[in-house]
Amino acid sequence: MIKFSVPYNSDINAMGKIIRKYGPTIDEVYFAIDPKIARCSKETTCGCCNIAEARRLKKMLMKNKIKSNLLINGAYEGNRDPGRMKKFISAIGGVDGITIADLYLLEVFKGFGPRLHISRVAQINSPERIRRLLARHPDLTINLDNDLNRDLMNLKKISRLKKYYPDFKIKLMVNEGCLFHCTGRTRHSWLLCLDESEKRYCGGDFGCFHQVSPAEVDKEVVKSPFIRPEDLSFYEKNNVVDIFKIAGRQISGKALFTIVDAYMKRNYAGLLTDLMGTGVMGNFFPVYIYDGIDNSRFPKDFVSTVTACDKFCAGCKFCADVAKKVMTIPQKLKKNLKLACDL
Repeated sequence: MIKFSVPYNSDINAMGKIIRKYGPTIDEVYFAIDPKIARCSKETTCGCCNIAEARRLKKMLMKNKIKSNLLINGAYEGNRDPGRMKKFISAIGGVDGITIADLYLLEVFKGFGPRLHISRVAQINSPERIRRLLARHPDLTINLDNDLNRDLMNLKKISRLKKYYPDFKIKLMVNEGCLFHCTGRTRHSWLLCLDESEKRYCGGDFGCFHQVSPAEVDKEVVKSPFIRPEDLSFYEKNNVVDIFKIAGRQISGKALFTIVDAYMKRNYAGLLTDLMGTGVMGNFFPVYIYDGIDNSRFPKDFVSTVTACDKFCAGCKFCADVAKKVMTIPQKLKKNLKLACDL
């Protein structure tokens, strides 16, 4: 059975509870470097550790034989000091893995010790891009671009690269609720790493749903590249994943436990929005569409259909039909949504 990568959300007690119940199925816990040293791909400091907190967390992980993975995955790190990054890692006694988004850090940390992971923020989204990286760095773990979650043909091509690079590992993020092929994804990745003084100039105009017709919101929601707990076995059977990554280091301990519990049990009878650890489903829906998305009402052939389609949505009604089954948008909220999209 495939193991999981689980986030640390700055709540050591919540982390302890998760480990006590699901420790044997957790491959690693990831946490972010002190933001004074390097940017992380979140606008909050949740899951970011100073030296003392990182040491405490690492002690817990080592006791339970779980790997540690340090995030240095801001969308840009060119103005940062790699020497300070290395000193931080040495000060906490090392880590098992380092996750980066700015690929120049591959050379910075090459030979440093920990296994190198590439963040999904780097948008590694094609077999050839991956092959090119592996030709120089053959032992990478790559968190694929989320859009590939719905592309079984390319997932299989990427998996076949293991024949040539046996130390290569594939990580898929299961619960990001951003739009499929979001046209603002690069901008969003940058905004998440800006200083607060810079963000005040950004406003809300970069939101995903400003790029979507209000009439198509329900369909676009279903197209978001999440992986439901019930669909994990599909990816396992197709042999296209080594690690399932759970997002959620910015949420509460209780909410994180709900997410981890659902994916470990591979079943969830509640609202799909409860399981989204990042992306627009979590912060947009409660305002406009919180009548919910009933996870139990998805058709059995959902994952096999959306991973095999050609992604040319003009004229196709599959996702729109699924949306009618799993979610409702009251007229009053539809009006609010239209107003929001017109702002």
